[in-house]
Amino acid sequence: MRVVMDADDQVGFLAFTALWGKLPFLELFEILAEKRGCGIGEAAVRAWEEEMRGRGFDLVITSTKANADAQHFWRKMGYVDCGVLTVRNKAAEVLFQRVI
Repeated sequence: MRVVMDADDQVGFLAFTALWGKLPFLELFEILAEKRGCGIGEAAVRAWEEEMRGRGFDLVITSTKANADAQHFWRKMGYVDCGVLTVRNKAAEVLFQRVI
């Protein structure tokens, strides 16, 4: 898990794993609501992508609930849809990928 800081304040976190030991998956990502929209989240994701690139990966994935605001964030960041997880016939998570 990584803590996201703004100056001396903790404003969010991200957590990731490597699926099958080969595919970086950003499984949790949260920025405080009052800190959204000012570039902190984008900077945190880009830093994570750089770390993954440094580890030799060239593709990363993440997911979000079927939530329009979160989906917009990932698409704006250059991620593209790559699947949907359905639970009880309802979209529960939208999967995104990005070549880094």
